[in-house]
Amino acid sequence: MSRKLPKYFFNFACLLVYIFLLAPILVVLLSSLTTTEYIVFPPEGLTLRWYTELIEHPEFMQSFTLSIIVAFGTAIISTAIGTLASLAVVRRQFKGKTAIVQLVG
Repeated sequence: MSRKLPKYFFNFACLLVYIFLLAPILVVLLSSLTTTEYIVFPPEGLTLRWYTELIEHPEFMQSFTLSIIVAFGTAIISTAIGTLASLAVVRRQFKGKTAIVQLVG
C-alpha cells in the first residue's frame, strides 16, 4: 500500500501542474467570446465578434501567416534533426552516447 502512495501523489501533482498551466488559457479564451467591450463575469453572451475583427485587420493576418510559416519550418527542421539524432544514437558508437540516452530516456 505504501508503494502506491507516491504514484497517486505524482498523478495529483501532474494534475495540479496541468490545471495551473491551462487555467489562464481557458480564462482568456472564454473572455474573448463575450459580447461586451470589457471582461465581465459571468459573460453576458457569446459571440465570435473579436475573431472576425482580427480577420479584418491585415496586420494581424500578416503576423498570423508569418507565425504559421515559422512554426511549419521549425517543425520540419526539428523533425529532421531529431530523426537523424535518434538514428545516430541507435546505430553508432560515440563519446557521450550514454549521457544522451540517459538524458532522453
